[in-house]
Amino acid sequence: TLNKDGSFTYKAKEGFVGVDYFGYFDVINGTKSKAAIVTISVKKRNQFPAVVVKAASLDTTVAEDFPDSRALKYTKSVVASWFKDPEGDSLTFSAKSKDGKLKAEITSAGILEIKSAPDSTGKAYVVVTATDEKSGSQSFEFCVTITPVNDRPVLLRSDTVYVANSGWTVKWNLDSLVKDVDGDKLEFTPNETSALAKYMTISLNGSVLTAKAIDGFKYTDGKIS
Repeated sequence: TLNKDGSFTYKAKEGFVGVDYFGYFDVINGTKSKAAIVTISVKKRNQFPAVVVKAASLDTTVAEDFPDSRALKYTKSVVASWFKDPEGDSLTFSAKSKDGKLKAEITSAGILEIKSAPDSTGKAYVVVTATDEKSGSQSFEFCVTITPVNDRPVLLRSDTVYVANSGWTVKWNLDSLVKDVDGDKLEFTPNETSALAKYMTISLNGSVLTAKAIDGFKYTDGKIS
């Protein structure tokens, strides 16, 4: 196509690969110039890698906080089988968590390794990418469903209290010391041993623990009387 500014636009037909030509000439005062021939070589474009695996076939389920010893692992050859390069070019692979609910990477050995992220549940997605340095990258994602488990309560902090020699009472709000990551209501049971019972009484009202020196208890000069 001849443009108004005197330039040309060339567009090859879809799928055409090879050598093409076109000619042009100038007309000045009704006189044509010699024809000029333009040669254009249309080369085949290096295509992106193709995803050949059905992503849904990789969907799987794990338990919350699964240990590293039970990490999901896919060998180098398995990961490579998920993609195909039209020209047979060498591909490199990478992986990441789409939402941060898992830890995903391709190790130095080429293994796709998926590990848990603390306290994550629900649907999580892993993105796997193949890259051809000559053309570009292609990615797909699959779903890992993380089923919740009932976690143990977590100790937020410990507490140390200094008391008088006698007649003391101490109270703790245990909800400020212990947390349940699943949001479950906690029930507390005091560990009242026979040794402790000689020096104090322990009572529990909801999450408030009260320790009180027994009547007559006195600690003086390293001795209990």
